[in-house]
Amino acid sequence: MWLTFMDQARILAFTDTPEVPILVKTVAQATPGDQELAPVIAWCLNGWPVTDPGSVFSPYFARRDALSVVNGCLLWGKRVVIS
Repeated sequence: MWLTFMDQARILAFTDTPEVPILVKTVAQATPGDQELAPVIAWCLNGWPVTDPGSVFSPYFARRDALSVVNGCLLWGKRVVIS
């Protein structure tokens, strides 16, 4: 399942990047309009469905305990998730 998630989301590890390739503000502004990330952020903030919502959301549901929202950006640990 690890490879599946990596195929479905590009993850930027800012701690490993000498220069930040994109601004937090840019990611935060784009996320509400993203059909994949907007529901995931809403679930992180308001509670997840009881059962796996399926489709493209299964990888996020499987990692829901490791996901968080900071400044409007979805994080998986220290990594910013961008779809």
